[in-house]
Amino acid sequence: MGTGKDYDGNHMSRIEAIFAQRESNFAQREALLKDRSAALEQMQGRMEQKKTDLEQTEQCLAEQQKRLEEEKASLEKRKEELLKLSGEQEQKLREEKLQIQREKGELTKQYEELVVQKELELQEIKNEKYDLQLEREKLQAETGYVKLGIPKNDLYMLKTEHEEVLQKALDEKAAWESKYDQAIEEYRQQIETLNSEKQNLIRQLLQSVQNPETAEESEESEDVEEELPDLGEQEEILEEDVEEEDVYREELTASVIEQSLRKRAEGFTDVEILHSEYGDQVAAQRGTLSYRFVLSHPSYFDVYTSRRYNRTLEKNLQKLNEKHQTLKFSYDKKDQVVIITGYFSNDMPMNDLVDYVMEASAFIKN
Repeated sequence: MGTGKDYDGNHMSRIEAIFAQRESNFAQREALLKDRSAALEQMQGRMEQKKTDLEQTEQCLAEQQKRLEEEKASLEKRKEELLKLSGEQEQKLREEKLQIQREKGELTKQYEELVVQKELELQEIKNEKYDLQLEREKLQAETGYVKLGIPKNDLYMLKTEHEEVLQKALDEKAAWESKYDQAIEEYRQQIETLNSEKQNLIRQLLQSVQNPETAEESEESEDVEEELPDLGEQEEILEEDVEEEDVYREELTASVIEQSLRKRAEGFTDVEILHSEYGDQVAAQRGTLSYRFVLSHPSYFDVYTSRRYNRTLEKNLQKLNEKHQTLKFSYDKKDQVVIITGYFSNDMPMNDLVDYVMEASAFIKN
């Protein structure tokens, strides 16, 4: 009986030890779980905080992206406006440049028309002066009839009639000289007016161009000024034409013409005498113009130079032929030269002949 109680007591002790060990293990495990739970809670808190930070960062990035997109859209709009403005300015500059070119062409055309008109008027007056001079020489030659033994009464009547005609011619000459001087004065006044208008137009053109290409447009305006010749030169030519020269009266021969051309201040070069079946000829050169004096019946001269044919040239030659019937204006299509032909007498003063030829040369230059 005693042995059975000891066995039961040993079992109970072992069971209690097992339960005690189990309780200890549970306690340790519970403590471990609590520690892990606390660690997880801390980790969860950090994760929540990190999530919050990430959400804030994402929101900030979204706002920045939105601002960048707005700025990009604004820049694109500004770019389009600048391109449009640049195109408008470029178009405006082209239009202003074309306008300047049109005004330059119109001004040049007006000037050339005025120069040609005044030159034609001047040549007409000079032709009339030469006609009066020829008439006077004719009357002076007719008065030589006194050497032919005409009766006194007839001689008196002839002399009286000649004196009346001569006086009338002198009066007409004085009237034409007055008209000639008046035309020169009017021409000078128009020259001054044209110079003033030219300067005003150039200033207006310079003031109208206010843009980055002002320098370029200014150069074009300067080109306008350079292309318009100085009207003062025309005035000097008129003053030289008004001066009277000594009349060198000698029968014109090839030798006389050759020697005279070599001594002239106009600058004739390559002067030489040529012989042909049409009579003796004198050839000369002056710049781009060629001259030929043919002593024949009648005697004549040619002034010619190379020109390219066009309809405008043909019309101008036709107008000149209608205006100046003492000269002949023609064009040789084969040699492509403009030719001006004039006639002269062998007793014509050499100075007058050269002046006549120089006046004809002026038509080619103009």
